[in-house]
Amino acid sequence: METQSLLWRHKNFDVGLVNKRVGTLYNDNSSLSYTINGIPIKYPVNQAVKIDPFDIVNVFVNYTIKTQSFLRGSKIGVAVNNLADNHALIGVTPANKPTLTAAFVPTPNDLLNLLPGRSVMVTLTAGWAPRR
Repeated sequence: METQSLLWRHKNFDVGLVNKRVGTLYNDNSSLSYTINGIPIKYPVNQAVKIDPFDIVNVFVNYTIKTQSFLRGSKIGVAVNNLADNHALIGVTPANKPTLTAAFVPTPNDLLNLLPGRSVMVTLTAGWAPRR
């Protein structure tokens, strides 16, 4: 995994842009078996399914109240995760068992795990600082 970030702070504002890149992944394929003393034992085929690299970009803006009010320390934030709405493939569970000639053959019945779509989150952190 690799991360590049641009972070900026000015007075009461914090702004950030973060790109995360995940390199090539591999999933295993199970259900191949061998026999010991007449008992079949299953084992996975290591790195049978190759998954291409992908990127995900997140951005956030925060505003913090720093004045001498009783709300000092309160913060409101807005974050957008997966800004580009990337739905990259991040995992595969093969439907077919591996064979001696092929560790993985794609089929329409494979279970695919995809990156979740864009999401927006608004947060409010309440600070309480009465006069002393």
